[in-house]
Amino acid sequence: MLRVDHSGEIAANTIYEAQADVFGYRGKPVEKALIIEMWENEKKHLSAAQSMLDEYNARPSLLVPVCQLKHLDTIAKKLTETYDGEKAAELMESIALLKSVLIEFRDDELEHLDTAVEHDSQQAPAHALLSAVVDLPLDRSNLYLTYHFPSNAIPVSKPISIYPLLNGAIAALLPPNYNFEIHKTIFQIRKFDAECVALQMPEGLTMWATAIADIIERFTTATTVIMGDVTYGACCVDDYTAMGLGCDMLVHYGHSCLVPVDQTMIRTLYVFVEISVDAEHLLQTVRYNFPSTRDEFYNKVLTAPGERNAPAAVAVEMTGGMTGGTELEMESPRTRIALVGTIQFIAAIQSIRERLTLGDTDAPTIPVDEKEISETQDKALVRYDGDHLKHARYEVTVPQIKPLSPGEILGCTSPKLDHTKIDAILYVGDGRFHLESIMIANPRIPAFRYDPYTKRLQRELYDHPEMRRLRRAAIFEASASLESSEEGVEQAAKPGWGLVLGTLGRQGSTKVLDYLGEVLSLRDATVKHVPILLSELSPQKISLFGDHLSVIVQTSCPRLSIDWGSAFPKPLLSPYEAAATLGRAPMWSDKDNALGMVRYPGTRPDNAPEEAAEKNVSDYPMDFYANASLGPWTPRHGLGVAKKSGRSNRALLQSMGIRIRQSEAR
Repeated sequence: MLRVDHSGEIAANTIYEAQADVFGYRGKPVEKALIIEMWENEKKHLSAAQSMLDEYNARPSLLVPVCQLKHLDTIAKKLTETYDGEKAAELMESIALLKSVLIEFRDDELEHLDTAVEHDSQQAPAHALLSAVVDLPLDRSNLYLTYHFPSNAIPVSKPISIYPLLNGAIAALLPPNYNFEIHKTIFQIRKFDAECVALQMPEGLTMWATAIADIIERFTTATTVIMGDVTYGACCVDDYTAMGLGCDMLVHYGHSCLVPVDQTMIRTLYVFVEISVDAEHLLQTVRYNFPSTRDEFYNKVLTAPGERNAPAAVAVEMTGGMTGGTELEMESPRTRIALVGTIQFIAAIQSIRERLTLGDTDAPTIPVDEKEISETQDKALVRYDGDHLKHARYEVTVPQIKPLSPGEILGCTSPKLDHTKIDAILYVGDGRFHLESIMIANPRIPAFRYDPYTKRLQRELYDHPEMRRLRRAAIFEASASLESSEEGVEQAAKPGWGLVLGTLGRQGSTKVLDYLGEVLSLRDATVKHVPILLSELSPQKISLFGDHLSVIVQTSCPRLSIDWGSAFPKPLLSPYEAAATLGRAPMWSDKDNALGMVRYPGTRPDNAPEEAAEKNVSDYPMDFYANASLGPWTPRHGLGVAKKSGRSNRALLQSMGIRIRQSEAR
């Protein structure tokens, strides 16, 4: 049907072009104006028909040259029948967008037919003969070539983003502020001729999985499979399962490229799903709540009487514009802010970085609901006039821990910041899981969270002493199991260690598992270790092993041990904690009386001021997927350093406990 339409539109455009010239030569401006008006409609029809051929992977009919010989009213009549025929109606019932486009075309052609008849088109020479030829039934041989010969050629020369039907489907089925990169996905599927595409996404995006699958199947020849297992992060990319299902391509949504595409078993496309946020609101909310000078920030937001560690939360609306004011004199050093967030909001972070650093020449005002402020008990809320909102400048840092993007953090991986050079961490995102990662790594830097959905900014606190107490207790209990084995307990009665390899996507690391098994054997050869493969851990599952195992070390995610370890009947250690237990990693310090180290500031006596920590105090590391991690108990340790020089390679080998001779080093 589309090829019939395309052929007719070419013929109509050819005729309109010729007749416009003829009426111009004969001095008939009225008739020429009518022709040009109809010609403009036909140009739009032809453009849309060409795009639809590309979208439905078809090529033009071989009868296109013949179509260029038809008369105006004959073309209009035949196109009308094409758009209104039974076959077209049956097809259009299943393609709503195509139906609406073709109905519009049909109405235009009916109008063109009436116009042609009114101007005696049927009196043209050879009209009867040509009409008889064209009026043959659509299912006869005269249109056989028009209906057939579909093409597998991919129109890579034209950007897919211009296709009207695809754009209409995206607008109708997907939220406008979520970028699922449908055009790139369609292009990749067509380019590599994928036959079965697996779609994997976190639970928060699953509500759009069927819509994406429908779009892919309508605009490509591929079938889709929606992978419904839980997806916690990019570490859960499940290319193995996708390959086992017979898929030849995997599209992973919502996370960064943690597992490189050259290491996956099938072709993998990562879609970050960038979410558009109100960057202007974020920018002005920061300026409204954070003094731009360091002294004011500490005095009014952090340590003033009655305001210490209080949340700074406010929902604001922006209206109007700013007038008047002069630039503030900055006698004190600027407030230093580190901007971080999840991969979805990195673009918003980068967009406000320069403006926070340089200031604005103009900015909208932000009226604040006083009643709402009082209800939220925002004791640390600092209010400023319009001039401050315009000209407030900060020292802004967007930290990076490779291989992540600048500003990006994971629940298990965050950069370690110098608390003497950063006054506040501002996290952009919903929830606390990712934010807690950078708070654990930087307990002496106050943290704030801006939720782009609720448009609220608030101070976040974390109970560092309690977390450290629980994790230290688990390490001591695990160490006690080794000490008891050294006291002459019979080997047959000694409980072993369970080394869990996570099988949820790519969570588990055999390299880390092998390393832990080796250092455990070196520490105490009498303690047996048992490899266990599990997709998800639970206290009930671990309790089934009874007393045969005294310690569980899981390689899936360190946050399982940090957040849920106390709920398990046995010590549940992360790889770092296991290395610390076995004497291979340094323990953290417990310098509690420092900024950010108290979860409930109201319990602190007024005469116990917060103290700055010493520079050499070590904290609990959150570098699980970092290239420059502390040791080989992490999956990517040394990947970024080992490529630089032979010296780095030797350092990597030495960190793994492998000694090399001087002659070999040379």
